[in-house]
Amino acid sequence: MGFRLRSTLFNGTLPMMLRTFSDGTLARAADRVLTPLLFIGALTGALAFAVGLLVWPFEAVASSPLARNHLLLAGWSLAYWILMWIVRWRGGEQVWQGLWRWIMLGLGLLGVGLQTITGTLGGYLAGNPSMVSEIVRRLGWEVFTT
Repeated sequence: MGFRLRSTLFNGTLPMMLRTFSDGTLARAADRVLTPLLFIGALTGALAFAVGLLVWPFEAVASSPLARNHLLLAGWSLAYWILMWIVRWRGGEQVWQGLWRWIMLGLGLLGVGLQTITGTLGGYLAGNPSMVSEIVRRLGWEVFTT
């Protein structure tokens, strides 16, 4: 499990998991820091996205399917976590009532999946594929030609 996946879990999904399955003191404390964590995650994600655009020349990104896929998924991941922050911020405590708590958990896990695939593609670009790379390949996604 790479750094990206662990950081995603701790930045947002772990507090969401706690809050989904519990109304206890620890879960409520985790929920109180969830909105600031999601905001910080969105801010640092935007910074990482900008740095990535500065590091790789546009011509290189445009000519490589792998780099285009990475850029596309990074953009989706960033937009996704920004929307998660807005939903939690605007929805308040109501996002943990009834069916919404399960929707929030599902959305959090989907976000982890997006960032995991994004990190996997970044690992390919850096010449360091992960174990997730093989899973992606077995699911039929050839990241070098798609």
